[in-house]
Amino acid sequence: MNARWTLCNGPIRLRVAESARRDGVLVAVTCGDGAGSMPDLGFGEGDAAASPKDRRRLADAVGVEPGRLVFMQQVHGGQVAAVDASRAGAGLHCRGDAVSAADAMTTASAAVALVALSADCPLVALWDARARTVAVAHAGWRGLAAGVLPHTVAALVGLGADAGRMAAAVGPAIGPCCYEVGRDVARARPPAGNVPAPGLARGGAASVARGGSGGRPHRRRAVVYDVLARSAAQLPPRRSPRRATGHGRATSAV
Repeated sequence: MNARWTLCNGPIRLRVAESARRDGVLVAVTCGDGAGSMPDLGFGEGDAAASPKDRRRLADAVGVEPGRLVFMQQVHGGQVAAVDASRAGAGLHCRGDAVSAADAMTTASAAVALVALSADCPLVALWDARARTVAVAHAGWRGLAAGVLPHTVAALVGLGADAGRMAAAVGPAIGPCCYEVGRDVARARPPAGNVPAPGLARGGAASVARGGSGGRPHRRRAVVYDVLARSAAQLPPRRSPRRATGHGRATSAV
């Protein structure tokens, strides 16, 4: 694991970004218990929380009351929602009550903890410690094509942040070793005016894209998608993003 992330045992095991902690911000991703079990923090039958107990455990692990967690609906788009104390608890019990149609949230309030959910997509946290503003984004390929990260940066600037001071942490995600895509994904680009985001690699007859779990050969002329590289390309250039390595469900609580 990247040394800039620290594994913390507790009600739920977390990897905590040390760069954020030094800035007075908690950025964490959930990880397994070492025996193959992951907390179930998503939505289940009837759009209710799949495991209210695991959500309470998450709140305990990050040191807040469950009613301060804020979830969003995550529709694989580029929309960003500004969240304040009035949205505390949004989506805690039901997806219908979550922040609507958003794949990123920003806040300047210490009264909330922002939560994003993912299985394969990167979760990206951004913050400006001086402006006391934070954000979390769900950055799948559709969201990246919709400009979710540049939109999030712009939204933080609207709250008083400075793009030149922003830091970022990028959570675990599927690697190009395992992510062969079709032409629709290969042609997807952020909207005009957003930061260009090169992240596609075209394989040759014997090309291998290697990741944390080992590489595998791709078919001739296959296109693989490096979602982490593409996420990094849409972030402000001041600091390189910190990545947590690993696989499986990830939750970012800020």
